Amino acid sequence: MKLRALDRFLLALCLLLLIAACLVAVLVGVGVLQRAFVDMFNACMSAWYNRLALCVVALVFALCALRAIVAISPKNAPAAETVTLKTTENGTIMMTMDALDTLVQKSVRGNAAVRDARSEETVGEQGEVKIRLRLNLAADAVAPEVCMSVQQGVRDYVQEKAGLNVADVEVLVNQVGGGALTRVG
Repeated sequence: MKLRALDRFLLALCLLLLIAACLVAVLVGVGVLQRAFVDMFNACMSAWYNRLALCVVALVFALCALRAIVAISPKNAPAAETVTLKTTENGTIMMTMDALDTLVQKSVRGNAAVRDARSEETVGEQGEVKIRLRLNLAADAVAPEVCMSVQQGVRDYVQEKAGLNVADVEVLVNQVGGGALTRVG
């Protein structure tokens, strides 16, 4: 966890103040700071404006300490979206949407006419998967044929590798023949 600069400063300031207060308490306790020091502090606090200043400073340090505590407290990380692959007598088998996206990308990139692909997967109410693809195709690609091939390939690959029912594979051709080849071999 990385703290912002202000949070690090406030945390250091609060810790230094705590160390100083502890040192004063120890020195008074062992008798190094004589009773005269305590009496001098009490005399300073007899004026109302000194007490007010002490209260304001203490309140500011308390707020700084509270901010530092909030800054270092663990954040609730959002749970990864998942899709249920199968429920057995031993429990549930699930896959993250990122893993499903990896399967989709692997299938799409297996087609030589596809230069780049962006995909988005959603899960319907019955557990069926809907896949949206945005493809950049090679200049010599026949778009309808490539898209039908990609649709069937994605459907078959996801059903084979994950056992999921693919309800829909929607394809949008974003670009034909533009840009450099971005395939990863």
